[in-house]
Amino acid sequence: MSTLVPTGKAFIYSSPNFVWREEYKLKHSLGSREVCLQTIHAALNPIDYKVPELLPFWLMFKGKPIGHDVCGRVIAVGSRVTDLKVGDLVFGVAPACSEYTVATEDQLVKISEGSDTAVHASLPGAGCTALHMLERSRVLEESTTPRTIVIIGASGGVGSCVVQIAKRKLPKNSSIIAVCSRKSTDYVKSIGATQVVDYTVPSFSISAAIPIGSVDAVFDTVTSPDDPDYVTEGMKLLKETTGRYIAINTKSQTEWIRAGFARQTGWNVLGRRQYELIMVNQSKAYLEELRDLVKSGMLRINIQEEVSFTESGIKEGFALLKDRHVLGKVVVRIM
Repeated sequence: MSTLVPTGKAFIYSSPNFVWREEYKLKHSLGSREVCLQTIHAALNPIDYKVPELLPFWLMFKGKPIGHDVCGRVIAVGSRVTDLKVGDLVFGVAPACSEYTVATEDQLVKISEGSDTAVHASLPGAGCTALHMLERSRVLEESTTPRTIVIIGASGGVGSCVVQIAKRKLPKNSSIIAVCSRKSTDYVKSIGATQVVDYTVPSFSISAAIPIGSVDAVFDTVTSPDDPDYVTEGMKLLKETTGRYIAINTKSQTEWIRAGFARQTGWNVLGRRQYELIMVNQSKAYLEELRDLVKSGMLRINIQEEVSFTESGIKEGFALLKDRHVLGKVVVRIM
């Protein structure tokens, strides 16, 4: 006999943008490998408020709760779920801003009782993206030679994770150059940046601020259409043949098509030789690594704001993200 999914409050993608529901059911019943959670915290990401603009992808999300990063407690499991049980505290990837949500078992990782649920809700999107960027850049491959890396948007969710993981895993005496606003300087230095470049200075050019041909990898984590396009000047920073420019956003539809092809095939073809636009890979292995990094103290997530689980609270969270000066993450307290 199938397990029914409870009804609860949710904030969903609808026409024209977002709609609050007092009574919402994600689906009628659980699949055999699915898990139902009572959500405790959800994290907001810039992509969450941009989804209605992403035609035709918008149609995939319409009618579902916004967001994808969750932490909650298991209240029911499908008949073929083996690693999780009712009562377990977990985090992972599922429709987020809903009192009750559903995910497959391989999208969730168990955490210890007493763990910070706001922090763990913040990990899937930003943390998995950071790990994937570092993996694709190859800077963490075994080497004793100090590296030089640049993180554009270093104070944000993804950027701050890249800074911290690189600080712990790069060879000794490596240079971690954070590009951010002046007011974020103390924060990015506290998490591991060795140098800070202020992009708000008049007539800023990244290739004038950082020596050309000196960098092993540039991590471009900016996501706002209002941000400058750093690619042309940023590519100049790379070491010839070995440097890599890894980005998570672009205004070019052609680059998104190339990224989609690379995601499906594993081949980065038809693109620029040292440039790669990535799509996040939220694998269970990444989630487990993030859990362990947090548990060991090697990764700290700054929660700038915790907003209420109301329509106005979530819109307040969106406004903070749109302001583009969030240090770390914005989360929603669901329960």
